[in-house]
Amino acid sequence: MHSLLELLNILFIAKLPVKDMEEQLQKYDIIMTKEIESEVQNMCNLSDGIEERGIMKGLQQGMAQGLAQGKAEEKIDSTLLYVKNLMLAAGINAEKAMDMLGVEADIRPVIFDALKCS
Repeated sequence: MHSLLELLNILFIAKLPVKDMEEQLQKYDIIMTKEIESEVQNMCNLSDGIEERGIMKGLQQGMAQGLAQGKAEEKIDSTLLYVKNLMLAAGINAEKAMDMLGVEADIRPVIFDALKCS
């Protein structure tokens, strides 16, 4: 079983040059013919394609998370501005301003913290 895993590593993961791969395959009594070389090349291309898709999927997920985080920060920044403006204009406290603006409960602690720091 261990040698099978080593063989699969050589074929799919190792990224060896063809000459080195040929030497490694000979250890498993596999003679590199043109047909086998073509099949090995196809397998390597397949593993490269799978890796490429994984990278692209990871990038897409990262971009989506970054965009969502940016939107959340923008929402907090604009809400903070509205709360401050209402507090000043109406002479009311932060809690009353957030009640009047309908600020969601989940971002109220963040707004309170930001007001304490400013």
